[in-house]
Amino acid sequence: MKNINKSKWVKVSKKEFYPKNLNITQLNKFDLNLLKKSTSKKNYTGSRICLHTSIKDKIQQMILFHPKGSYIRPHKSISNEESYMILNGEMDVILFDNFGKIKTKIELGDLKSKKSFFFRMKKSLFRTMIIKKDTIFLEVKKGPFVKNKSTIYANWAPKKSDKKNLEIFFLKIRKFI
Repeated sequence: MKNINKSKWVKVSKKEFYPKNLNITQLNKFDLNLLKKSTSKKNYTGSRICLHTSIKDKIQQMILFHPKGSYIRPHKSISNEESYMILNGEMDVILFDNFGKIKTKIELGDLKSKKSFFFRMKKSLFRTMIIKKDTIFLEVKKGPFVKNKSTIYANWAPKKSDKKNLEIFFLKIRKFI
């Protein structure tokens, strides 16, 4: 077995991979290492291995890696139904109303953490994830994915480049959690 089997993945961007075999997809720890190595810890940017074969697929399944401290701008999906299953690490999912008021926090962790390891929501809500440890998780949602239409970013949440308002935003979240 090779350390990293890049031959079974098509790299579509710096941080996104699709399977070459369109019929059967398998993952092992070396694939997860590829995922981690494709992530910029300097910019806290995650990476993903897509288990679906096209953005047109009706089910979108992805293994994602986010390093501790990553900022995921609050967003919601048009497709509504979505789930996360933690394979390794810990994160909190923070749910908001449409105006940015925090509604609840859901603590997720792998099986070793004794926290819930699975989260599913039937109706899409604005959410962010607070990545407490380097985290690998499975995300499943309805497709197809349409760039700039499938995801709505909260206009009350700062972009990653807005450092000043990002600090204020994190203060608000820290008060809640």
